[in-house]
Amino acid sequence: MKQVIPTIIILISAINTTVAQNHDLGSWNILNIKYNVEEKWSVFGEAQLRSLKLYNNFHYYEYKGGVNYKLHKSVIFTLGAGSYQTYKEGGNFVTPKNGKKTASCVNICQ
Repeated sequence: MKQVIPTIIILISAINTTVAQNHDLGSWNILNIKYNVEEKWSVFGEAQLRSLKLYNNFHYYEYKGGVNYKLHKSVIFTLGAGSYQTYKEGGNFVTPKNGKKTASCVNICQ
């Protein structure tokens, strides 16, 4: 009982003093798909869409996909590619984009 009361006081103090960057809710939507072609081969895809306000002020999206090969139950090789786009804050996909180049990626993972 002696430990419970200080813990409750600390939690209440932390909740009252914690401040986020802003008070608006944002959204972060992710769609993942995976399809097993056969026992050792599969394909996957992912798309993301992010906003700084609840389904408004969209500023980021990405999509990627690839192929997996299962060599052993604990070893999987992956070849994937994707595109990652970040835009200036303040509206829906406001240009210019953040960063000078469009980011894209090709990975070979083990």
